[in-house]
Amino acid sequence: FVAMSVIAYALAGYAQNAGLLPNAIPPDATVLVDSIGLVLALSVLLILNWFASREITKALQQERTLAGDLEVRRVELEMEVSERTLSLERRAVQLETTADISKLTAELTDPDLLMSQAVELIRERFGFYHASIFLMEDTGTWAELAASTGDAGRKMLARRHRLAIGSASVVGWVTANRLPRISTDVVGDPYHFKNPILPETKSEVAVPLIVGQRLLGALDVQSTDVDAFAEADVRTLEAISGELAIAMDSARIQREMRQELDRVEGAYLGQIKGSWDRLIRSGIPSVIHINKAGEMIPSTDEVIPIIEEARVQGATIIAEGGTEIAVPIEVLGVPVATIAARRASSEDPWSEEEIAVIHAVAGQAALALENARQRAEELRRVQELEVINRVSQAVSQMLRQDTLFRVVHRQINQVIGDTDLSIALYDEEADLVEVPYSSER
Repeated sequence: FVAMSVIAYALAGYAQNAGLLPNAIPPDATVLVDSIGLVLALSVLLILNWFASREITKALQQERTLAGDLEVRRVELEMEVSERTLSLERRAVQLETTADISKLTAELTDPDLLMSQAVELIRERFGFYHASIFLMEDTGTWAELAASTGDAGRKMLARRHRLAIGSASVVGWVTANRLPRISTDVVGDPYHFKNPILPETKSEVAVPLIVGQRLLGALDVQSTDVDAFAEADVRTLEAISGELAIAMDSARIQREMRQELDRVEGAYLGQIKGSWDRLIRSGIPSVIHINKAGEMIPSTDEVIPIIEEARVQGATIIAEGGTEIAVPIEVLGVPVATIAARRASSEDPWSEEEIAVIHAVAGQAALALENARQRAEELRRVQELEVINRVSQAVSQMLRQDTLFRVVHRQINQVIGDTDLSIALYDEEADLVEVPYSSER
């Protein structure tokens, strides 16, 4: 625009000087002033145009910069949204996995099955390379592999893989310090155990299995990516390890309780059996025969063959033909006697109603026999206490050892029957055992 104005003014001046245009300017005296004014006006126009061009250029540059910043921010926001979405999805997987582990701990009472399913679930849900559980052995020196995933896990379990507590391994460090440990890059970590069965491991994390103050072992997870474990992963694994530790400790307590219960029950049943043996030896006939009229008849050597079979199996036995039946009489699940019934081969087999009656009689007989045993046991215990009391009185009144020993022997015979007795005394200073009394014949 300015350039065109200057050219227009120049052409107009040239045309006026050449007489092509009429002279429209004042007299010659004003030409200089007009020229100066024209120059000043043109200068102002040039300056204004320069300022305008600079501001426009600056505005365009700012607009381009702003557009670039907006594009960068848009990309950043997209990345943040993507990362946040991935984080939320991973968090959802973590929560779901923790909930599923809790469900497993509530449903499974077998610790081996629980650990096996737990490590498989962890590896599958998180997409890890490998997961395993180590348990402390009894001496507290080694952490032994108890559950592991994949073919590598099966191989290590088969060869009874274990790591020493405090050894140059992540599991060794965790079990020694009772703290989680992350190996972001196993290449430069001196505490990573380079297992040839797991050659693709790039990062590793392990967390301790602790209940109260008891260290049970460690949960170990490995990945094929460097720096694969975030703090959220560690917290999730700690929560899972806590659930597993509580479940395994509960299983241990239940197992010990079952063992103790079995031991007590076995001892009690042994006492019952011994009591029954004593009761039988006291004079009760081993076989009692009763006829159709309900009268006891003299015992014979004839015994129904299925009686012993019913006692051994602890189940009702019906002989071929259905005319012979044997029903065990059980006290606390221990067969103590048998009811056997026989019909002539020409008669009808035992009906279901009659068999039910025999079972009912067996149940009543079990109660009656157990009551009789308990009464006999109580009487025996009273006799034992009486003997102990008599022996105590004899000890306090008699000074002669030989007389005392004979009194003790006589009192014992009153309880357990006529039997030989030897009394041995230990001399601690001489480290010898003396037998001052013996009734062996």
